[in-house]
Order: sequence, then C-alpha cells, then structure tokens
Amino acid sequence: MGNCSSKDEEVVASPKSVRVARDVVIHERGCNSPLPKDSVKGILMKDGGNKLRTLSKVSWRDIGALAGAALPENLDEDENTGLSSRLAALGSPDPADVSAALQLLKGSASGSSSIGDLSMQDSNARAADGVLLSLAVGATALSQRAAAARLELKALDMSNGLSPEAALDVASKLEGVAAAAVEAGKHREALSLCLHAHSITAEAQGLDSPQASHCLVRVARVLQIMGRLPQAEIIAKHAALRTAKGFGLEHRAPAEALMLVGEVLGLQGKFEEARAHLSVALELYVSAVGRQSAETADIYMRLGELHRQRLLYDEAARLFRQALNTRKRVLGPRCLETAAAVEALAGVMYDNRQFLQSEQMYQQLLQLHTDMNGGGNSAGGIAAMTRMAVVQAADGRDWEAEATLKRAQAAAVKLYGSEHPTTQGLNLDLARLLMRRKDAGDVHLRAAEQLLRSCLRQPRGAPSGGKAGVGAKAPPLDEGSAVVAAEAQVMLAELVTRKGRHEEAERLLTQALEMLTRQHGIEHTTTIGCMCALAASMAQRGRSAMGEPMARRALTAATAVHGSMHPLVAACMVALADNLVAKSDHFEAHSTYRAAYKVLVKVNGPEDDETLRVKQMADQLEKEGGWLQG
Repeated sequence: MGNCSSKDEEVVASPKSVRVARDVVIHERGCNSPLPKDSVKGILMKDGGNKLRTLSKVSWRDIGALAGAALPENLDEDENTGLSSRLAALGSPDPADVSAALQLLKGSASGSSSIGDLSMQDSNARAADGVLLSLAVGATALSQRAAAARLELKALDMSNGLSPEAALDVASKLEGVAAAAVEAGKHREALSLCLHAHSITAEAQGLDSPQASHCLVRVARVLQIMGRLPQAEIIAKHAALRTAKGFGLEHRAPAEALMLVGEVLGLQGKFEEARAHLSVALELYVSAVGRQSAETADIYMRLGELHRQRLLYDEAARLFRQALNTRKRVLGPRCLETAAAVEALAGVMYDNRQFLQSEQMYQQLLQLHTDMNGGGNSAGGIAAMTRMAVVQAADGRDWEAEATLKRAQAAAVKLYGSEHPTTQGLNLDLARLLMRRKDAGDVHLRAAEQLLRSCLRQPRGAPSGGKAGVGAKAPPLDEGSAVVAAEAQVMLAELVTRKGRHEEAERLLTQALEMLTRQHGIEHTTTIGCMCALAASMAQRGRSAMGEPMARRALTAATAVHGSMHPLVAACMVALADNLVAKSDHFEAHSTYRAAYKVLVKVNGPEDDETLRVKQMADQLEKEGGWLQG
C-alpha cells in the first residue's frame, strides 16, 4: 500500500407504489454506489456508549468481557503479556476443523481426496503447473508473470529437498501471480496457486512453521473473495495463532491474519467478534509498525465501516477522519488510498444528512482526482461529481444537481464514449433527476425520455437488419449494460404510465424483470423493485389475477432480503393491497394497507407523501366498509 499511484415521484395515472419501488432501487445506488477499491468489506459492530478516542487503547475491558478474559488494568504495563492475553481471549479453531478444511481445499486443488501428508506435493505441483500453463496464454502482464513463475517452478529440484530461501522465493512469486489472477477475476486459479505456495513452504520449513502459516493468510483471503467464509474464518484464525507463536507479536503476520478474521466475521454477521478481532489487530500493528502506519489506517477504515453500517454515523465519521489523517501523513495527500478515506468520510456525512459538509468533502475528492490525473477526466473524478449531485439533490438543490450531473456526463463521454455503462448510468441519473423535479414540465419529461431511450439503443456494430443482418442475432449485452438497460426500462415504464400508456409500461417492466432475473436472480433489490412496479401496473390495468401473485412473490423476496421494516417491503405491501382492491377483496386489502402504513411511519415518518397516501387508502376502505362489521 505504500506505493501510491494515480491509475486509475409523483405518478399521475398509476399508484405511487410504482415510483416507490423504483426509488428504493435508486436509493440502493445513491451515495453508496461502488467506491474506489479500498477493500473495505461489509463488516460492522456496535460500540455501545463508549468513545474510542485513539483506538490503539480501545475499550479492552469490553473486549475482555465479550471474550471471557480478565485483562490488565494498565495497558502500558507488560504490553506483550497484555497482547498475548487478548489474543488468547479471542479463542482458537478446533484443530480437527482446520485439518478438515485444508484437506478439502488441497484435495480439490490436486484432484485427490486426501492429503494426509506432504507426499501429495507432486499432485499439487501438477495442479499448479496446469493453472500456470492456462494463465500463461496471451500477452498480458498476468500471462507473462505466470509463464515466468512456471519456468522457475519447473527448474526446482525437489528430490534432494528445497532450501528455505528458495522455497520462500518461489512461494512469493506464486502468490504474486495469484494476486494478479484475483484482479483478473480468476479466483479458482488463484486459490490453487496459493495452496501450492503453502505446500512448497511447508515442505521446506515444516507444516507448523510460521512461514507456512503465513501462506495460509493468502489462502484465506482468496476464500473470502470467493464467498467461502466459514473456511476462510477457520484458516485465518489458525494462521493468526501459528504466526503469533512462531514470529512473535511484533511481526506483521499475526495482525494481518487477525484483520482478515475480523472482516470475515463481520461478513457473517458476527459483529461483536469482528470488532474484537479488529481491535486486537490494531494493537498488534501499533506494536509492530507504530501508530502512524498504512496498516493502522486500514483498520480505522474497517472499524469506521462497522459503525456506519450500524448507523453510528458520528463515530464512523471520527474513525474515517482518523484514517484520512493517518494516510495523509504516511502516504501523502495525493494517493488513491487517501482518496478512498475522503470518499468514505463524505459518504457517512451524507448518511447523517450533513449535506453541506458532505458536499465539501466530495469537492475535495474531485480536486484530489484532478490533481492526481493532471487535470484530465478520470473515473474517480466522474464518480465524485456523480455523488456530489446526489448530495445536492437530497438537499433540495435540483438545479445545482442537474448542472453537476451534466458535467459528469460530459466527462464520461470524453473518457469512455457514449455507449459505455458508466455514461449510460449517468444518463439514468440525469433522467431520474428530471422526472423527480416538482416543477417538471413537458420539456423536462421529453428530455428524460430521450435519455432513457438512449440507454436502450443497440450498441454500434450489432446487426440491425437489412442484407447484412438477415438471420443474425444481436450480441448479448454485457452485465453492466444489461442492468442499465433494465433500469432504464423500469423508469421509462413510469414515464409512459404518466401519459396513460399502461400497456406499454407493462411490456417494458416485463422485459426488464426478465433481464434482471437473469442477471441477479429473484432475491435482489433491483429485481424485487421491478416485480413490485410490475404488480402495481397490473393492478392499475385491472389484471389482479396476475398482479396479486406477483406482488406476493415480491413481498416474500423483499422480506427475505431486507427484513420486515424496509421501504421496499412497504412498497410491495401497497402493490399487493392495490391488487386486492382491484379484485374486491377489501378486508385483506385494508389490513395490508395498515401493515404498510406502520412500516412507512417507521422508516419514512408520518408526514411522508407515500405514508399519507397509504393511510388515506386504508381510511377510505374503512369508511366504505360494511365488510369491517362483525
């Protein structure tokens, strides 16, 4: 990390549930759209009422109580003993679980079902050689590294043993190729290479050596990326304890392993345990490399993300600011890692509705990317402008937001071209802003429709009929373009619904739902929002026989993904109630409107427009209702 570089609605003719479903999907993008890589994962924890003033001396008594350990009163006395006790208090994995996890991994990598001892070295070597051979095809940087590593691997003489120095050198090169493979999305290949690096190191240094255990940290990292979290947790915990025992607590390896354990635990929802592991990792890094280091800044970022996801925004902002200040001192003000900290701080200020402060931070981020890229357009600068527009719109400054989005749109066209998913995503954002304006007239809506239809155009070079296109199929859209096109269809459906073209709206939503289901599956926020909008559209057309089951499926999926108290859950309830009214099932419709009202009061407040509309619908049914008596 020390090497910094600059690479780089109001629906007139249909229920508002159509708009609400679409807006929920938009909010999921909002200021929380993908950030520049900082490897900040979705881990979180609750701090209670304690302030973590320095986070190098974090509430260790709380951590001790959590882990069942008695911790020293004075953290400055006998620091190594204190660190050892805190590490021990975190617990250790069952050796049988570790052995089973490694056997399963290495057996699958080598094509064998057992690796009871290091005699499987030849099988592992053959598996790694096959991976390197496949990666060496082509003329990319990854292929060149893979070809060089394969030559070195073939040159090894394993018959008379391998010197520790040579083993570490070859293992390091294999891990380097694995890291490049991960960047290229080749995760299985990376796992095979990391496992072979571990085998080579274990052959030369011993299976229980700290060097071999350190290799397991890379194995666990790849498993985390692949989503195999229980295995990653077991292996990373094992590596943390082995490296601490072998290298000592002043080495980076135990802290690196514990930080990974904290991330993995958080991803599994084990929030308190995640916090405890990250906090001990912070102390180990302070002991190993000092308080002002890139590693401690990384942990501040992860702890900040924990607080942010627990909605503890003030504490999250303080942690992100601490990470930012540390990175500025250690890495410099013009660095991608520093930019990531600025962006995280701006995002949590937006979450906390501190719009002015958030906008100022995004302006700093834009200036930072401008400086790093010599004043030219950059992906980071475009992202900063896009998020700044979101903040301005949330603050009620639509004119400023529109101007900012147009700047970002022009920069994206220059950098990527007009058909790139990033450019088309900005077209969506601009159309959304135009449609949401309270003073939106025909001019604004025509402009929005033009932007949305531009996202549905066939890419240049695709067959378009005529002699050259007879019998030819257009190539499938890539994932990014397909999702943008589906979102454009959902928004366009709302727009044509306003003009009374309900049949066209239903057709657009049906096509979008098919595309989103193929890309994301059913239990995904964007897919659920589209299902909800389609069910509401069917209710408007009196097609409750199809709309009711669609709304019920959407409600089941929304509850599974978001729990019971979420605006998308309320939107699905409203769509269901609209369909029930269309089929004259007023009793269940009334109870469903009431349930949606309770959710909306909780998440949006009693004065929200949609909350009031749903209450009005329930009250109207209640007034009409002889069906309520008895």
